[in-house]
Amino acid sequence: MKVSFSTTKAKDSTMENHIKVPYSAGKRNFPQIKWMGILILIFLPFLYLIGQILWANIFTTSPGMIYLDRQVINSPEDGIVEEIKFNHGDAVNAGDILIKIKRRLPENYKQIALLEAERETLTNQNAGSSSGSSRRKAGGENVQLLQENLSYYQILRDHTAQLLERGAATQAELNEAETKVREIKATLAGMNEVSSTQIIENQGQLRLAQVENSLASLRNLAEISLELKANKGGTVDQILVSTGQSFAAGEPLVTVLNSEKVRIVTYVEPDDFGKVQYGNEIMVKILSSKRKVKAVVEKVPIQAELVPKGISESLYPTSMRGIQVILKINEPLHSDEFIDGLPVTVIW
Repeated sequence: MKVSFSTTKAKDSTMENHIKVPYSAGKRNFPQIKWMGILILIFLPFLYLIGQILWANIFTTSPGMIYLDRQVINSPEDGIVEEIKFNHGDAVNAGDILIKIKRRLPENYKQIALLEAERETLTNQNAGSSSGSSRRKAGGENVQLLQENLSYYQILRDHTAQLLERGAATQAELNEAETKVREIKATLAGMNEVSSTQIIENQGQLRLAQVENSLASLRNLAEISLELKANKGGTVDQILVSTGQSFAAGEPLVTVLNSEKVRIVTYVEPDDFGKVQYGNEIMVKILSSKRKVKAVVEKVPIQAELVPKGISESLYPTSMRGIQVILKINEPLHSDEFIDGLPVTVIW
């Protein structure tokens, strides 16, 4: 028996005993490109993880956000909101009037009440007659009241001068307070020069006229409005009061974001702190626009803080606290990037 080792079938599966076999097309024909797509989808998470590991070994990133300098407009004294000139989000320039307030000084109303009571007393005294001793006593009391009024107007003058320096008062208000100080000083000086008899005879009418003038001046001061202005240009961020609302001295009324001073606040992992070099230029990726800008470390870091939520691209941060680093941007931002708190990624 002769055995033959032929490889014909191995070479061509469509030949059978040197005869062409007409096989039909496969019913489960699956293109090779689909298999490749399935393999890519399966291995894509592993490829992403490997890419993240390689990126972390080559570059160091830290989450951060855009920080706009915020100026707070506080009230210099008690008052009531008379008019609000701007709305939230409006652009303002340095010197623009943000809000008008009507002054409400408790000292003024207290002094008005005292003067009204004194005016009523003087009116009653002038209408009737009194003994010489009672007149001398009244003259001494009026001198004391003049001295108290002199002290009050001196304090009011100094307070108005301070407000004028901050732009919250006018020169006319200061001049009026100074005039009152001089009038009372002149009255006291004249009272010291005339005899006690003349003081007793004329004091009632003189003091009554002074009380009337003082009341008129204090009422005018109580009705004067103040205009609070923006120190720098920017965007109105918050309006903390409404028209007609009363407030106390020192209370914040309006906040303005200063677009002229833009900073980046980033939080560096403690393990990566060695890569932070003062003055070195680094790249900052703005997440909203995907644009990269250049920045430098502006200040030497001095504190570590909790990393704010929602500002990091990393899914699993390695630390809950980061060293706060302040960066100065070296190139202008686009108008849609002037957003306080906008997330960024710093690439070291």
